[in-house]
Amino acid sequence: MFLAFGPVLQLTHCKSDLLYFFAEHDTLIVDTCELFHIYDLFPANWIDTGAMKLICGTIPEICEFGVYLLCDEDTDLDDSTRLNDYVGGHFPAGTSLQSLMHYA
Repeated sequence: MFLAFGPVLQLTHCKSDLLYFFAEHDTLIVDTCELFHIYDLFPANWIDTGAMKLICGTIPEICEFGVYLLCDEDTDLDDSTRLNDYVGGHFPAGTSLQSLMHYA
């Protein structure tokens, strides 16, 4: 059994533009998602995962841009030869609205 009562870390030096956007507009996003009963964001399924694998294999710059938005500012530090495996095989993995707002 695992019980979590609070955050285990703080993202003070995170440079993700997407997370900054969620942090700045958190109430609007939560209210909109609750209005439409959306609580699961970017769920994993075979269509999305297959599409990402195809896109990353054909146009890797799109996947690099996605990694830039979500993860890091300096994509030169990433292993570009493994990017198709990471993004194409495991993205989207899904998250909950509550988890996203927690990080925001």
